[in-house]
Amino acid sequence: MAIWNRIRRVWTDDYHSWQSIEDTPIPLSIGRIWLADKDGNARRAMSWTWPALKRREPGKYRQWMMRTHGEKEPPSAAV
Repeated sequence: MAIWNRIRRVWTDDYHSWQSIEDTPIPLSIGRIWLADKDGNARRAMSWTWPALKRREPGKYRQWMMRTHGEKEPPSAAV
């Protein structure tokens, strides 16, 4: 029951805009995400790979946003 409440909370929150990684941690249950580095480049990723990326490239990514199914890239005005 508790796992469904966490998943429901993730889907009801608005993660379709850029969030700061320092202010809003990436929920591992969210699935597909975009990561933006300090130069404004966006990269597709899966939320559960974020701990490995963070260890491999510390401080590289500044923002994240949830990916919607079928969307090729984030809106140009976002980054």
